[in-house]
Amino acid sequence: MREFKISGQAQGTTYSANYFATDSLVTKSQIDSILNVIDLSMSLY
Repeated sequence: MREFKISGQAQGTTYSANYFATDSLVTKSQIDSILNVIDLSMSLY
């Protein structure tokens, strides 16, 4: 098992995702894509 760490910026702040697995299960671009969909589905008001 290895520790994987992914971090970035989203929604005016930062995020960090840490997990343990034998192989990388998630990429930064996958997380960014999901957060972008959430951003687009919400109103700024």
